[in-house]
Amino acid sequence: MAEYPKCDFCSAPFPAWVHPSADFIMAEGWASADGAWAACDTCHELIEAEDRRALAERAFRTVPGGVPRAARNEVRTKIQRMHQGFWKGRNGVPYRQTYVQDAQHRQEGQR
Repeated sequence: MAEYPKCDFCSAPFPAWVHPSADFIMAEGWASADGAWAACDTCHELIEAEDRRALAERAFRTVPGGVPRAARNEVRTKIQRMHQGFWKGRNGVPYRQTYVQDAQHRQEGQR
């Protein structure tokens, strides 16, 4: 199966936005970012509204494979810490991806 770009916040396919941010690595190695975060339209709107709580909750609710009950607090904390790196490192104006429609059409043509 072909890999496709995903929103760095919620894993939605074919994110339409790029949000420049400084590089960072979490101390425990759970996550890192290399200069830019991809965002779907919904996550982009939450970022632009600076709704950090809703963005973190959306990321938590959409963790691929779900989150076992016993790990929920730990995962929420890690998402919040990861997002802190994003918020602290934001360093540019978000811009739209130019490949999105072409990539979506290619994906649809493979079905």
